[in-house]
Amino acid sequence: MNQSNIIRWGEFGFLYVAVPVIVTFVLPVRAAIPTLWGGSLFAWWLLKITPAGDALLLKGETRIPLRNALAGILARFAVGAALLTGLLWWCHPEWLFEFPRTNPAFWALVCTAYPVLSVFPQVIIYRCLFIKRYSSLFVSKRLAWFIGTLVFGWAHLPFQNPVALLFPFIGGFLFIRTYQKTQSILLNVFEHGLYGCFLFTIGWGKYLVYGTRTLLSN
Repeated sequence: MNQSNIIRWGEFGFLYVAVPVIVTFVLPVRAAIPTLWGGSLFAWWLLKITPAGDALLLKGETRIPLRNALAGILARFAVGAALLTGLLWWCHPEWLFEFPRTNPAFWALVCTAYPVLSVFPQVIIYRCLFIKRYSSLFVSKRLAWFIGTLVFGWAHLPFQNPVALLFPFIGGFLFIRTYQKTQSILLNVFEHGLYGCFLFTIGWGKYLVYGTRTLLSN
């Protein structure tokens, strides 16, 4: 193993394995978003020093026609939304649309701020940086894809419940694939934000807040 790969493995272990543990067990809750943005700035710097890593398509260009990319995203979302709604109706029907019904102003604020404050830095760290700097560490693209989804799920460890680990793991398969096919940050933010806002709206968002274990036990 050459020195460059050793350095990259060290970065990988720190960013994708250690940081979620630190956020969960060491830092206060209020540090989560600043830590995420600090990580995204570090990721951006790493992209700048990675060959071809700074070729980020911020203007919306895609490897495939935009219309086709959006059609695929929306078709997958329609299926996923139906499944998520049916599953919640089966498990916790009393939660359906509770957030927008009981606190519409805060719900609107969350759905507006979430793509900017949370999704965008996640896309930089878990799609752009991972694919361009660390995917080559693995023996195949499929293994890299799987590891990418695994660490994205692990990033949600601070919520301290299995649903918050499982849903991002499943979503990570879609999000990484979209970025691989389109190379578009904006499309990835759109897709990730679409699912996240839907989860908050429909009721699954109860699993995606800090202190979840206390909340769900009440």
